[in-house]
Amino acid sequence: MDRRGHAMQGMDSVYIHVTDDMRRQLCNYLEGLWQQGIAERYKLAPHSAVPLLGQALVAYARKQQNETSTQQRLRAARTQVQTRSRGLTDTRMDPRNEPQNPAQSTSGE
Repeated sequence: MDRRGHAMQGMDSVYIHVTDDMRRQLCNYLEGLWQQGIAERYKLAPHSAVPLLGQALVAYARKQQNETSTQQRLRAARTQVQTRSRGLTDTRMDPRNEPQNPAQSTSGE
């Protein structure tokens, strides 16, 4: 996992202090490249005769389906909340819809 890239004699001891954060950053970057590669490969063909690649493509397809259905549910929930809030604003929350106090009425009744 240590990717220092130095072939010169004596440089190993200078760059021996690879931290856990550096390893995490590298793993995250490499994972991103892998996921990007799977996404690009899926666009070309969603199946593969190579078992490991085929499994990765199936997992990618499932993840895409889950994200799509989650996004659809979130959109539906937002629409429902917006519709409800509009309904409340249009009727109950509008001060013009409050019952008038007869003592404050200026119509002379």
